Amino acid sequence: MAVSKYMRILCELPEKTKTSHVYFFAALGIFFVLAVFFYSPFGEDWGIYGSADWDFSNCIHAVPVWTVKYFHEFPLWNPYLRGGSTLIGNPQNPSPLSLTFFMSLIAGPLAGIKLGNTLNAVVGMVGMYMLMGAFDTIWIAR
Repeated sequence: MAVSKYMRILCELPEKTKTSHVYFFAALGIFFVLAVFFYSPFGEDWGIYGSADWDFSNCIHAVPVWTVKYFHEFPLWNPYLRGGSTLIGNPQNPSPLSLTFFMSLIAGPLAGIKLGNTLNAVVGMVGMYMLMGAFDTIWIAR
């Protein structure tokens, strides 16, 4: 069975040089600055939670944080929404392994959503940078 060219490229571990690490950390800094610039209107006022259905979204993000912080339990149930609903099977529920959930535990639900979205943008940009390097798309990511 033939292995595609791209799968071979992904499986090979290229030799890393000192300059490639410098390029990576420079790109990481650029990605962080871009994410903060892009999400700066989102975080102008940390107390404002947004409009439209943001109250529903913040409720879904706040209940697991309260459950872990104050009741020291794994968040499986939301008693405040629709007379009680499960959190574990809800696709809108923030996963306890997500960056947004960890940021919400550290900074609170409102600031955690904003910081988590910014960090998710940085992680996405770094992933694309590494994928482009694996596919030899750009020279700086090799």
